[in-house]
Amino acid sequence: MWGEDQQLALHLALRAITIEAARSLGLEDEIGSLEVGKKADFTIPEQDPYAVDPEAVEDIGIWGTVLEGVPYPID
Repeated sequence: MWGEDQQLALHLALRAITIEAARSLGLEDEIGSLEVGKKADFTIPEQDPYAVDPEAVEDIGIWGTVLEGVPYPID
């Protein structure tokens, strides 16, 4: 278990792996958030991370992905 001083709020953790990661690569105009003109490539979790216990977020499964705007469920 991480210490409280080593934890991020969920919204900050999600930003870190989306728009902030894109910004660190210099690609924030292409990826990292859902906006018109950006690539629509993302993963769809089986549960809403905001609706589960924070300790259970890491156990959320993946429903599928969206690649170039087309959904691909995991069978």
